[in-house]
Order: sequence, then structure tokens, then C-alpha cells
Amino acid sequence: MTERRPGLSGAAAALVGLLDRPLIIVDAGMRWGAPSQWSWFGTAHQVIGFEPEPLEAAELAATYRDDPTVRVVAGALGRTEEIATLHITADASGSSLFTPVVSPRFGPVEVVDTAEVAVMALDGWRIDHEAPAIDAIKLDVQGGELAIVEGAVTTLADVRALITEVAFNPIYDDAPLFGEIDAFLRLQGFELWSLPTMAQYSPPGVPTVADGLAVAWSDSVPAPLVGPASQLIWTDALYVRRDLAVEGTERTWREHVRDACVMIGFEVAGLAHRSLSLARTIAPEWAQPAISDGLLSLEEHRPIDAYRRSRADVLAERSTPLTGAVTLDLAAPLEGWGWHEPQRLGGGWIRWTGPQRESALDLPLRCPAGTTIEIGLAGAAAAELLAELEIDLDGRRLATELQAIDGILTACAVATHPVRRGFTRLVLRVPATIPWRDVVTGSEDWTEHGICVSSVTLRPPA
Repeated sequence: MTERRPGLSGAAAALVGLLDRPLIIVDAGMRWGAPSQWSWFGTAHQVIGFEPEPLEAAELAATYRDDPTVRVVAGALGRTEEIATLHITADASGSSLFTPVVSPRFGPVEVVDTAEVAVMALDGWRIDHEAPAIDAIKLDVQGGELAIVEGAVTTLADVRALITEVAFNPIYDDAPLFGEIDAFLRLQGFELWSLPTMAQYSPPGVPTVADGLAVAWSDSVPAPLVGPASQLIWTDALYVRRDLAVEGTERTWREHVRDACVMIGFEVAGLAHRSLSLARTIAPEWAQPAISDGLLSLEEHRPIDAYRRSRADVLAERSTPLTGAVTLDLAAPLEGWGWHEPQRLGGGWIRWTGPQRESALDLPLRCPAGTTIEIGLAGAAAAELLAELEIDLDGRRLATELQAIDGILTACAVATHPVRRGFTRLVLRVPATIPWRDVVTGSEDWTEHGICVSSVTLRPPA
């Protein structure tokens, strides 16, 4: 008997034997490969990927040549069958059938080449290739989303969920914005479920100080999101069938299981759990153990793990070798955890650690062995915290020494090893934190503070 696994992948493994046919997923804009989470369903799924950029399509076809769960189609989806010009950008993720707008928000968008590509409507392609019903769709096509769904009205009747990139402000000339796409999908029986990814950009001249505050309300519980002043430009939008968002149409137990599997593929554990709970009320006895295992796995899902993996992947992709001295801007938003908001001190900025005893910096740098770390110290909630400060680099404790550098008390350490995770994680640890009311007489602030950092500098070995 196979041991049950926790989380979404475990739920997929439990349910895959209950599917009466494979899940079929359309991936429009397949650059870099099929979404990995569908592979949780093994051979009980197939991704049909459309990729317009000729070289990328050829590479994908070679990559998946021996994989029966992925089918690569060279060409673009759209409203009708035609030949169109693909604008290929230096940043390959920006290539589009639309011309990129000239915008200072995104930096220079360089079109490095063009290609004439075949465009086809999904409804017509399915008829021509006798393709089965589609369960889910992913659209990442840089402005062409509305044209694709307009060319897939018949196909959409079977689709249970769809995730699409949408723009709130122009990225491409004449490309439809969110409102047009949203209105069309609602006419097809979909409801907006969530905006799992939101991309914001700061216009020129706006400081990067964390002065923006958004509040995300979930079941009447607020979660503040602090970030720099920036404008919402694009997002991923997840749409689900109305009877998935709100219980409605009668469905068989197998249909509820299929809905749960689609939601697992989109990493939406809550809707998957509800569909599976509905399946359990009407499923035959022989299917009950698998459904119960799936429910238990979903209840053990930890979405923060996926966020951490994604964040680490992005940091690793952005990281560059440390070749010269780097001093952090403490006024800017910091990647990491355990820091209070920046404060001015004289002509510079400081950051207090806290409220926890551990404060971390995740830096897009690859530091070699021998890197020197210098932490300028402007003070502490208690003097003994300075003497007991510990510095970790990439999970290993470094010998730390307090020195006076240019008249500033500085904690110095030298890396004994190169970073292994693809980016640098620097952790400062103090033995305790102290309520501010115990530091400043008359204060009623109970927030815990540790040490006060005035600078962070990393220097490669000479």
C-alpha cells in the first residue's frame, strides 16, 4: 500500500485513479515548458502547448519528444486563422503579436527580431485534430488573451478553470485590458476567483522607500501589504466556472473529482477540498478511501512552502557574482524578514532588527569564500546584544568580531564557504529582543527591538 503524501501533490496521487479520462490542459504561450504541477497526475493528464516563437517551439518539441503527456504545437492561438507578425523582444518573455508600448516604467523594450507565424483559433484547431474536451487553460500571450477566448467559445463550454495574464495599464499598443477580458469571460459563465500574481512598477522619480500600503481582506480578516510606491500594471487572473465558485449545477461524483483535480493543478486547495467533499457525499463505497486520502492531503497543504520555493528561484535567477564592494540601501524595501521600517539618522538611514531575534537579508548575489561582511552598528536595545551578535551566511555560523571602522562600531565576519543556494542569505541573530517601552522612558510601545544597523557592506576577497 502506497503511503499517503501531504499537500497538493499527495492529493493528486490519491485521486488520479478515480479519473475516468485524462485531464486535458491547453497552455498558450508555452515558453520555458509545461507547468510542472500537472505532472502530479502522471500519465492521467496531457498538456497541449502552443508556442509561436519558432526557435522556442522547436526546442520545446525536442524536449518533449518522448513525453506522451505533452504535445507541442508551433504557432499562436487567436481569434481566427491568419498569418501575423510576432515581435521578438530582448527579454524573451515579452515577445508578442502586439507592438510593445514605449514606457519608462519597464525600461527600454527592445524588439530584436520579427517572425511571421501561423495563428489559429482553438475551436477550429480542435475540430481539425479531433481533440478531446479541454478541462483547463493557461494564457500567457502578452496581449492576445481576449482574441484567444473569442476564438474558443465552443471549447470554453467544457473548461472548468482558466488562468490568464491581464493588463490593467497598457503594455502593448492596442492590446485589450483587464475590463474587456473580464466582461467576455463572465458572459461565458466564469467568475473571477483570485489574482495570484500582481506586478507593480514605479515611474521615474518616485523613491523606492516602502511607503505604499494595501490591505488584503480574506473572510473579513485584514492582511496589510507594505511596499514601494508603484502602479499596478499586470496580474495573473484565475477564473473558475460559476458553479465551482458558488455551488450550483448538479454534478456527478466523478465530475466533482475532476473539478478537484483541476483546482489542484491550479494550486487552489480550498476549492479542491470543497469539490472533493461534495464527491464524498455521493461517491460509491469503493471510491471513498481515495477521496478521504485526497481530503486529508489537502488539509495538510502548506502554500507558504510554494511561495518560498518560488521566491528562492527568482532570487537565484537574478543573482550575479559579487565582484566589487556592495553596500545596501537600508531605506529601500529589503528582501528577507525581521526588520522594522527605515528611519533617518543624520544624513543616512538605519534599520532596527526585530520583533523576532533573527533578522535575514536575501541578496541577489553569489558570494565566494573569503567574502568580508561588515555590519555597521548604531546601537542596540541593550548593550550586551552587540557583544553577543551572531552572523550566519548561507546557513553557517561565522566568527564575528567587533571593530571600529571609520569611527563606527562594526561587526565583521569572513565567509568560510561559497553560497550554495544560488543567492546569498545573511542572517543576524541576537540572544533577545526588548520592548521599546523598556528602552525609552515614557514610551508605551511594546514592539520588540534588537540591534540598530546603520550599514551592510559585502566585499569580495582581494
